[in-house]
Amino acid sequence: MYIQIPKIVNEWLVEFFSITLLILGVPLACAGVYFIVCGESFYCFFMGVGFTVSGYLVTRRLPEGVWVYLFTWAAACCWALWGARADISEALPWLVVPGIFVVPAVMLLPTLYRIRREKNLRK
Repeated sequence: MYIQIPKIVNEWLVEFFSITLLILGVPLACAGVYFIVCGESFYCFFMGVGFTVSGYLVTRRLPEGVWVYLFTWAAACCWALWGARADISEALPWLVVPGIFVVPAVMLLPTLYRIRREKNLRK
């Protein structure tokens, strides 16, 4: 059975997703700078920058924002497995938080591409 979600709901979900990424990304990047100064890992900084850039691009209704997020998530997975020496139980905390947004991000791709197509048709 196919259920069609109204356009306005999809656009509100895009807005909610982008704001959530910005709310998480900016403080995470700032905390990452602090950790770098203290001699700790660059993980928080890179994740914060990835979240922030992705959130900004999705706010602009660009599907590239989702691709930036997916790249950030893939890099986080590699970093977590490398840092935990391939021990999943140690890497799990680093994988869960960015992994929460993977499914919603992928589900927003059709909406973002539709918005781009409609914008191009208006030109």
